[in-house]
Amino acid sequence: MMLNSPGCNTCMAPLQPEDGHDLCPSCLVKSLLLALHSSAGTEDAGTPTPPMAESYSEEDAVSMAASELDIRQPESTPASAFFRRAPASTTFTVPPSKEYLRELQACWRDTRAFSRLPSDGRTLAAMQDAAKFGLDHMPAIEPAIASLIVSPDEALRPEARCPRPQCRVTDDLLSKAYDTAARMGRMGNSLSHLMLALSASLQEAAPDVSSTSLSDASLQAFALMSRELGRLMSMLVQTRRQVWLAQSPLSETCRRTLRTVPVEPGHLFGTAALQVLERTVQADQTRQQFSGLRRGMPPPARLRGSMSAPRGRSRPPAQPSGHHGPQRPTERQVRYRDNPAHLPSRQPWAVEPNRRPPRAFRGRGARY
Repeated sequence: MMLNSPGCNTCMAPLQPEDGHDLCPSCLVKSLLLALHSSAGTEDAGTPTPPMAESYSEEDAVSMAASELDIRQPESTPASAFFRRAPASTTFTVPPSKEYLRELQACWRDTRAFSRLPSDGRTLAAMQDAAKFGLDHMPAIEPAIASLIVSPDEALRPEARCPRPQCRVTDDLLSKAYDTAARMGRMGNSLSHLMLALSASLQEAAPDVSSTSLSDASLQAFALMSRELGRLMSMLVQTRRQVWLAQSPLSETCRRTLRTVPVEPGHLFGTAALQVLERTVQADQTRQQFSGLRRGMPPPARLRGSMSAPRGRSRPPAQPSGHHGPQRPTERQVRYRDNPAHLPSRQPWAVEPNRRPPRAFRGRGARY
């Protein structure tokens, strides 16, 4: 009930019209803690006290909470004389909470519903150094990677946008989803302080085993939910990486490497991805330099007097022979040996002026 007082009834702090109560956020949290503490210390006289045990499991804690909320668990079938085998143990499932589902599905039809948080919501969502821990807005793309896709002027903008219209729509939706998850993370940070303070107060008051078990189960459920929230935020960052890398001229191997680099809070790609990209660019430049030097080098010159045949004229391949040793002369060799007249005649040398003609060969050992 909203009173006509200008401020909080406890500390006289100014109130907002949308608060809907006569207490400021800090006094409201204190009152809630006091109410929880007082309700945990009192017991109804007509309610039987649960049996004392050394420890309660999470299933016992949830079952006890469901019994307090008047939620019926599925009953087991009565025993029969014909079915004497022990029934198979069924997996314990938590019944749906109507209040939780009502709040969870309040914005499914319209994502803009309840987008304006009340004063308490803004207080719970306020966190120091939120951007440092990745709980602010979706981090912007680094200029070094954006320059591979968009123009240099666009890459230097604080919020570079995708060049393709459809990719731009997907990028905007991913950014809004990350902003909502980051707001949940900031509220979870405030909730963690409240839950840890409540657990510490319960331990100091020496409560019964049931209250301690309920508090421990709540802390464990909150920790698991926080992990899943962090996993969701990491997947949103990796999905936005893929949207930008799909428009880049990089190879598929380089895209896979940049997409799977560990996520750093507050960064889209991070320093590790920039180092990988820098090494890739250096390797490509080195490869291009080596290929240019190879094209500019002259072909190797042939050595003089080499026994290899000149280009274009290859020696005829040796005919395979089935036996080793001296081979029979060919028909041409036999014709030249039997009839010397068929030998090709040598052309006489032309006598040049002022040059002595060559002497005739008289045989080995003869004198000229």
